[in-house]
Amino acid sequence: MKLIHAIGKLALLSFLVGGTCGRILRGNRGNEKVTMDDSNILDVGGVDGIARTLSNAAGDFSTLTCNSAMSACTPWSTTAQSYTDGAGKVTVPCGKCLAMDKTDASTLDIVGGLHIEGKLDIPNTARVTIRTPFIIVEGELAMISTEMVTGTPNVKVVMTGDSDVTFVPNSQNAAACGGPGQHCSVGRKAIAVAG
Repeated sequence: MKLIHAIGKLALLSFLVGGTCGRILRGNRGNEKVTMDDSNILDVGGVDGIARTLSNAAGDFSTLTCNSAMSACTPWSTTAQSYTDGAGKVTVPCGKCLAMDKTDASTLDIVGGLHIEGKLDIPNTARVTIRTPFIIVEGELAMISTEMVTGTPNVKVVMTGDSDVTFVPNSQNAAACGGPGQHCSVGRKAIAVAG
């Protein structure tokens, strides 16, 4: 059992789920405390005094084998548009790598959400605010900082929207959501690690 308590609106968390399998964690909104077990592993201080608990939202996910031969990273500014669908969702394909090259402290609005099947690398030099309704990570999200913590982050993630989020996982992980073409539900303003 693991328990991490975070205070404030955003916490950057790093955790390891045994083996090569992962689970999606979904926020439950409510005022009550819950017993922590395998289905509820993280208690996060909520916004406006409402507790949020993260819990399993789907079955086991495995590491995507299509990422074993990852391509060299290409700059976000020149590549992300080609991975954006008509609804404004950016999907980093399996086997592909994007490097966040925003260094001007601008705001990047990803209105349709961010689904990472490949890799998104956010290096030490990045200066950006990312606004998005969800981040689904089936591949790899790497964020590195070697700078002192000053209270002013170089990279901010602002979760937007009030709609529940669903996604169809990579075909390799289809069984985790009930089979091919089936959706996994991850709640509102989700940051889900699924793999």
